[in-house]
Amino acid sequence: MRPFLNISLFFFIILFGCNPQKKETLNQFSAQVDTLVLKTNKAKGYGMLNYSVAYGIVTQDTADHREFPVIYPENLHDIKIASARIDTKPARYKRLKKNNSEYLPKFLVKNFPQNIDTANLPTTEENTINILLAKRDGKKVFVVDENNNQDFRDDSVRLLKNYDYKRPELIKCQYSIYNGSKLTKTSGWINTGGDPLMFSVAHHLESSFSIGNNTYKIEAVNGGPFFRFCFENPMLALVSQNGVQKDSVVTSEIIEKGEYLKLGDSFFRLENVSNDGSLVTLIKEKDISDKIGTQVGFMAPDFESRTIDGDSVRSEDFKGKYLLVANLTACGDREENYGYFKDLKQKYGSSFDIVGVENSRESLKQLIKKLSLDGKFIIAEDNPSMRKNYREDFSSRTCFLINPQGKIADKFELSAWKATLSKHFE
Repeated sequence: MRPFLNISLFFFIILFGCNPQKKETLNQFSAQVDTLVLKTNKAKGYGMLNYSVAYGIVTQDTADHREFPVIYPENLHDIKIASARIDTKPARYKRLKKNNSEYLPKFLVKNFPQNIDTANLPTTEENTINILLAKRDGKKVFVVDENNNQDFRDDSVRLLKNYDYKRPELIKCQYSIYNGSKLTKTSGWINTGGDPLMFSVAHHLESSFSIGNNTYKIEAVNGGPFFRFCFENPMLALVSQNGVQKDSVVTSEIIEKGEYLKLGDSFFRLENVSNDGSLVTLIKEKDISDKIGTQVGFMAPDFESRTIDGDSVRSEDFKGKYLLVANLTACGDREENYGYFKDLKQKYGSSFDIVGVENSRESLKQLIKKLSLDGKFIIAEDNPSMRKNYREDFSSRTCFLINPQGKIADKFELSAWKATLSKHFE
């Protein structure tokens, strides 16, 4: 019997040892799955969300730069150096800890360990992308430390141009970022230019996946207030379904963390995007009928505020009729922004109530007088319920149309008021 058992064991090992179990295919899920963990790819450019915020970065003389050693090219003159932080959380953590801030526990609850490893913080060199402004042959040039080695001799020297959002010349660069378990090397794209120097992150995330027989593609970017390389404030939209690609993405189709994405007949909550953007987690919600939020179709959050004239304005005052909460901002071309509001009010002021929301009291007063505006205006900073629910971004231009049933009927940027409101009132 022993030879027979040995032969049987031999064939058992051959059959099962040489045929490993089939692994689950990446980004393919059955219809019964409640949690989707999507692998993403980083793509060049701003994507279909077309979301970019440029900010100025300060330059300094090379003699004043002492944070870490840098090697400069020999053929450049009048060199100044600028540094853009990859992730602001390590510096924020150090500052809170140094000052023994009461906010530190709240910061750690929000970010540790998924977004920061307090025991292994990146060095300043690892957490920085450096740029030189200089002159060569009498012309202004700039150099990006593309391989992040603090040595500018092996990087391209480019002619300095104005910052260009519409037709940018994007630059690929390497950097290190915490991915939820360790600091890892990756790469992405930036857009920079101008003097003073302007800078923006110029890449987005893409993920194609399937649920049962249906295929989808999403795109994601990082929103404010920290427009860096990490994804602590993700914004996401569905851009393709079953092979049908959208031509564009409008504001009402973009969701943020905690909001819901409709995939087929199901709704999935955007639970998280990993700090480096490599993974997106969506969780299925069985019933959204009682959800409150500023997503289209959800019950609009209540608010109770006072206008700049001291009058009380409450959401319940508008029950049974349409209300537009319109965010105004003095950022950018402020007269253009307020001009949109004036034109909107002239055309639709008799069709629904309008509440204008601003953060700058001084700008609001100036432009009310200059453009002869009237109506109900609120300063968000003075009205917490309005600030929390309808004005998270300081320079928001987003408008919320609330229907007579108290639900969000539409959500759009102020500049898109004509195309959006005509769908509802014409």
